[in-house]
Amino acid sequence: MRTLTHLKIKLAVELAPELLRRKEHAWPDFTPENRPLSSDMYWRAFLADVGIIDVKPIVLGEWHVSALDTTDEILQILIRNHVFIGLEEYGEEEDESGSAPTAARDRATWADLDWDLFIALSGGFYWLDGEQILFKPQCCSDLSNYHDWLKILDLKDGECGMIWIGHPSLPCRRVGDRIQFGVYTDSNPPFPEESFCFEIAYANFQLLASDMTRQMQQFQKRIIDLLTKMQAPEPERLADTLCPIEELTCGEAS
Repeated sequence: MRTLTHLKIKLAVELAPELLRRKEHAWPDFTPENRPLSSDMYWRAFLADVGIIDVKPIVLGEWHVSALDTTDEILQILIRNHVFIGLEEYGEEEDESGSAPTAARDRATWADLDWDLFIALSGGFYWLDGEQILFKPQCCSDLSNYHDWLKILDLKDGECGMIWIGHPSLPCRRVGDRIQFGVYTDSNPPFPEESFCFEIAYANFQLLASDMTRQMQQFQKRIIDLLTKMQAPEPERLADTLCPIEELTCGEAS
């Protein structure tokens, strides 16, 4: 069992090609060795279509970027495409240039906003031990999964839990004054003893949970400011949908 003592947390958002697409792009040919680079080339083709050029992914070949370090210009593009994604008419045919059917989304105004057509921004938290990534958002994760991390604070001694960070998810349990984590899985408890490979002192996790909340609050404030500049209706409410925050109510670090 490896004890984790020097961890850092990084909040990330996903710039997904399907969210930003304006025309279709084919996957480049790749081998297992060059797949990360090929995936990066594919991603950047979609980014360029909406005017995003200079951006650095957290991991080459994946589509997450640092939420707090991303420019306001890129966040505005992300927010607009995210809140109006439900307007896209997927049944429309492409035009002669091969453009994807995004006309409805591009023409949208705030009067077209439908609160039922979008959820939190895609993304989540990266756990870093030095340069090593221990945990990261999985498929279908979004910023509301932050609440799952906080549920760890409620675990009683000997109790297991599952942190939904997309699929596969992350098993965890409390053992005395420590929190232990297993390998990604889609299975439910009980988990095999040998599947648990990392542990952290409960007190240290409290500090990390506080840092998660701080980053979420900081990012939500940025979103509110941007939405206000974009003249969005109810910017605080909209920001709380895109980046939902829950205060620490139990096991809170002093």
